[in-house]
Amino acid sequence: MTAVQKPVEALAPWRAAHEESQIAGAAALAPARERAFARFEALGGAPRPRDEYWRYARPAPLLEAQPLRKAEQEDPFAAFDPVVVEFAEGVPHLPAATAEALDLRLIENAPWALEFYGELEAQGQFRAPRPLAAWNTAVARTGLAVRVAEGQDGGFLHLRHLSAEGTTQGRIAIDLPEGARLTLLESGVLAGGVVIEARIARGAQLHHVRLQTEQPETRAGVAHVFADLGAEAIYKGFTLSSDGRMTRNETYLRLGGEKGWAHVAQGVLGDRRSISDTTLFIHHDAPHCESRQIVKSALAGESHVVFQGKIYVAQIAQKTDGYQMSQALLLGERAEFNAKPELEIYADDVKCSHGSTSGALDADALFYLKARGVPHAEAEALLTAAFIDDAILEIEDEALQDAMRAHVARWMEARGRAGAAD
Repeated sequence: MTAVQKPVEALAPWRAAHEESQIAGAAALAPARERAFARFEALGGAPRPRDEYWRYARPAPLLEAQPLRKAEQEDPFAAFDPVVVEFAEGVPHLPAATAEALDLRLIENAPWALEFYGELEAQGQFRAPRPLAAWNTAVARTGLAVRVAEGQDGGFLHLRHLSAEGTTQGRIAIDLPEGARLTLLESGVLAGGVVIEARIARGAQLHHVRLQTEQPETRAGVAHVFADLGAEAIYKGFTLSSDGRMTRNETYLRLGGEKGWAHVAQGVLGDRRSISDTTLFIHHDAPHCESRQIVKSALAGESHVVFQGKIYVAQIAQKTDGYQMSQALLLGERAEFNAKPELEIYADDVKCSHGSTSGALDADALFYLKARGVPHAEAEALLTAAFIDDAILEIEDEALQDAMRAHVARWMEARGRAGAAD
């Protein structure tokens, strides 16, 4: 990590906030906070528009104070009867009871979580600086520790991020020992940052489904996932984002054991002046591993979508199978799509591909539907839903697939009503 020169006075407010967190936060996290703030300073503090990974989506909205604005608080995953943990002001509120296989604690009370707390975030700075993740580690005062018993299924765990004033930093540490499995669900309002660190041991599986559809337009937030996968471990993540003022999702996955799987998919629905940034980095560091990156975006109004995806293959990672694709459907003439797909390969026996496309709805398909009596708005909605569905199909649980399709349908219906009103 290369130090970046920046005036001392520019870092003064950040240093003051860090010192305040040291006083008010859990003492067990203090060493990790100190190391993280040193990383934050070495990276030059907050990201700037000229930074390589911030060229397309300027970071200013993420750095501003944000007003309190209530969002709908209905539970979008209630039908799955999950264990629910609510985050308010970055503090998790633990449920009274959980499944026997599922251990939930505050991070400072979980010795096994402290073993890797902040370390996976530091590892995730590899080849792509992530100062806002370091900042989260530097100031998070507490967090949620999740552990599933070895060889057991922890079922559904739902993390709900509630409305808050200003900006907050939520923190989650997940430990899946050998053969353990967990389905992690997320929803709610991002106001600041959330960091998930996941240690996934041999043969363990983490299935992660995230909804970012309750975010009011005045909100901006960044969500990070850092996961380290052992041999034959699986991480499958899906995110559905819509209409945030600025939503940035950063993911760093390291395949550190043979025959690991890392699949990341996202559906993005953008309208008006919303901004969505997806930044993915999958690090192949062992042989015979597979990774997938699939991002499908539908853009209307003056929305702006960014995709930055990278597959890095170390020399040791022979027999790697890596695939990356980002596609954008432009529903409006003023929508903007920026893509930066990358491959960095040091092994010589691999199968890797990447690509990016953008374009309007298929005119022939639209004509076909309209010729059979389907109204224009409904025809557009059907084709858009089919387009996004390629990403939704990456979710393993079919009931969760249907839940995501229902949200896409509601977004298209709302957009149709807004268009009719105009």
